Amino acid sequence: ESIRLKRLERDFRQQLERPVLERTEEVQKLCFLSSDLLAANDMLVIKNSELTVANQIKSEFLALKQGLVSVIITAYNRDLLLKESLESIYRQTYRDIEILLIDDFSFPPLEMVIASTISSSPFPISILRTDENLGAGAARETGRKNAHGDFIQYLDSDDLLAPNKLERQVQGLADNPDCDISYGRTIMFKNNPPKDINARGCDSYVRTLEHHDKMLPALLNGRLWATTTPLYRTSLINKVGPWLPLRICEDLEYEYRLGTYSRGLHYVTDTVAMVREHPARLVNNIQEIAGLEDHVTCYVSVLKNLEAQSVELDFKKNQKFSINIFFLARKAASLGRGEDMRILITGFLKINNLSWKRYFTAKIFSLFTRVLGAKQAGQISDVIETFK
Repeated sequence: ESIRLKRLERDFRQQLERPVLERTEEVQKLCFLSSDLLAANDMLVIKNSELTVANQIKSEFLALKQGLVSVIITAYNRDLLLKESLESIYRQTYRDIEILLIDDFSFPPLEMVIASTISSSPFPISILRTDENLGAGAARETGRKNAHGDFIQYLDSDDLLAPNKLERQVQGLADNPDCDISYGRTIMFKNNPPKDINARGCDSYVRTLEHHDKMLPALLNGRLWATTTPLYRTSLINKVGPWLPLRICEDLEYEYRLGTYSRGLHYVTDTVAMVREHPARLVNNIQEIAGLEDHVTCYVSVLKNLEAQSVELDFKKNQKFSINIFFLARKAASLGRGEDMRILITGFLKINNLSWKRYFTAKIFSLFTRVLGAKQAGQISDVIETFK
C-alpha cells in the first residue's frame, strides 16, 4: 500500500502539470485509487502521515472532477487586510482554484506592496490593474470578464473565507443540480475571527441564518447575505450579465438580477464566511449626491426586473423597500432625472395596500412634476422635508 501511495502521488503531480482538458479520464481513475487507499486505512495499513497525503490527493482530484472555482477579489489601498483575505483563499480545502486580484488603481500598486504574499499563492493568480479607480461594481466586472471557472466566488478585500467554504458549497451544488447558488451562515468580527467560527455566540451577518429556496420575494425585505457569502454557478452569472458601474448599492442591484434568473438556493449550515467590522469599511450614505445617484440607478433597475418577473409589492409586507421607492423618486426629481422619477413613481403607485394618504401624496407630487418640471418639484419637496 505504501508503494501504491507513492506511485499515486507521483502520477498525481504529473497530472497537475497537464492542461485540465487532457487529464479528465486519468483523473477519474486516480480518484478511485485514492478512495481505495483511504478504505485501506480501516486495516491500519497506511500510516497517519501517508493518510494525510492520500486525503489531500483525494480532495484535489475531487476538485478537478467537480470544476474550477474563480475567486474574484477587488481591492483599493488595503494591503494589510488584503493579505489576510488572500491567505484565507490559500487555506481552502478545495484545491481547484484560480484567483483574480483586481487592483482598483491602488497607489502604490498592490503587486508591489504584497509581492511576497502573491508569490506564495498555491493557486494560479492573475493581477488586473485598472487604469483609474472604478469602484466595486466595475472592478468586479473586470474580474468576471476574465474568469475561467465553473463557479464564481466574489470576495471583499477585508473579509475572510472559512477553510472548507468552497468544498462544502461546490459539493452542495453538485448534489443539488437544480440550485445555482450556495450560501450559508456568515459571521461578523472586529479584530480577529473567533477560534470556533461555528459557535452559537458568534454575531451572524444580516439574514444568513434564514433558509430560503429562492431569492425572491425574500430579498424584498433586505439582503440575504454579504457579498462574500454565496458561491455561484458561472452559468447563472453569464445569464445575469455585467455588474453596473456603481460605487454604492451595486451589490443590491446585482442580487435582484440574480433573483430574477436563479433557479434555486442551496444552504450550508456551517459558517462559510467572515465579515470584518472596522472604521475603514465603506459605509453607504444615501444622502450624499454620489450615493443618491447610485441608489436611484439601483432602484430603477430593481423595479424593471421585478416587473419583468411579475413580482407584486405589498406595503404591509415590504414597507421599507416601498418607502425607499417614493423617497428616491423625489430625489431623482431633484437631481433632474425625470424619466427615472416617473419609473419610480409609477412603481410606487402600483404597490398593494398603500394607505390613501401615501397614495394621494404620490399622486400630488407626480402632478407637481408635470406642472413645475421634475427638478423644481423635487427641490421644493426637499425644502418641505427639511422644514418638517
